[in-house]
Amino acid sequence: MQKLIYILSFLLLSTSGFSANKTEAWKKDMHSLRSNIVALSPYLYSESKYEDKKNKKFILGILQSLEKTGHKLGPDLKNKLNEKDPSIAYILENIENDFGHARESFQSGNFSFSQNLVKSAVNRCFQCHMQNYENKQWESPVDPKKLKFLSAREKVDLLIAIRNFKEALNTLEKYLVREEVVKNAPFEFENILKKYLVVSISVQQDPKKTINLLDDIRKKNKLPEHIARWVNNTTDALKQPVDNNPKDPLAYARKLLNAGDLKKEYEFDLNALVESLRAARILRKFNRESSPSKKQLAESYYLLGLAYQNISEPSLWDLHENYFERCIGANPHSQMAKKCFKKFEDSVELRHTGSSGTHYPLRTKMMLKHLREKSVVK
Repeated sequence: MQKLIYILSFLLLSTSGFSANKTEAWKKDMHSLRSNIVALSPYLYSESKYEDKKNKKFILGILQSLEKTGHKLGPDLKNKLNEKDPSIAYILENIENDFGHARESFQSGNFSFSQNLVKSAVNRCFQCHMQNYENKQWESPVDPKKLKFLSAREKVDLLIAIRNFKEALNTLEKYLVREEVVKNAPFEFENILKKYLVVSISVQQDPKKTINLLDDIRKKNKLPEHIARWVNNTTDALKQPVDNNPKDPLAYARKLLNAGDLKKEYEFDLNALVESLRAARILRKFNRESSPSKKQLAESYYLLGLAYQNISEPSLWDLHENYFERCIGANPHSQMAKKCFKKFEDSVELRHTGSSGTHYPLRTKMMLKHLREKSVVK
């Protein structure tokens, strides 16, 4: 969890109300969180091991420790973090809730639900680290024996959760060039390739290296037509120059997202992935390093929502809704708030619609009512 440690340390030191001693305590807590996640990893992705009575005492001890660390993510800290990037406070709050409920569910015998909650928390770590606050990357080594029984996707999610990007990318690259993968599991191959692009473009930021891997994939595999078209389009997009310090970040982000939209054939088409990842990085930097007006902040959150909706990576699944919600709060009763509520409402409706129709939990209904009121233009 080295990156999370860095983020917290930086923000705590640079924001009033948090001492250097408290920062050191946070470093220690985050090291503990990382160690416990690694220790739990051999059981986390195995249903039989997670439910085995022989492992109950060990797993419960780990969950109690994770819950204890999660409770230290208090409201004061979340409010401070919220001033820099609201997604971080949102992620930390969900990590706290996931670990607490995971321990409760495990003790009550609901092992499957507990296991899924811990996986959700691991994905939250993934979300946090994909915010990519600094170009300098921090590596957290892990014993390969802990990972040998995991699938490629599970291994990568865990490696990123403990901030080992180098090994995560290495794992993805080895998987993607195996000829039998495309032939035997094309859908899984497509998902892993998307995860590689998300990690590579967000963290590695070396377009030439990413293009070289895509070239290797084309040479070693007979790709299905739709994947081949996506790989070709992605390669072309990576070759386009990118301005990481534009004079007008909002205008430049809009330009990138519009360029991506022009290549999409349907709403969740992955052909806008490169432009969306680049736009998200520029917008996050704009929010952190400038003092935007309410109008600018709302537009930035709206564009971030669009970007994450295009990225559509399972580990980042709800960030777009969080940004649309924050957009409404940043500049309520404005035309932008109205646009953001429509996007938020459409996304929530999609998540709660099935063969029997649309069914909202009471809490979701109340949230929609509250946000609808805040989005009415005055």
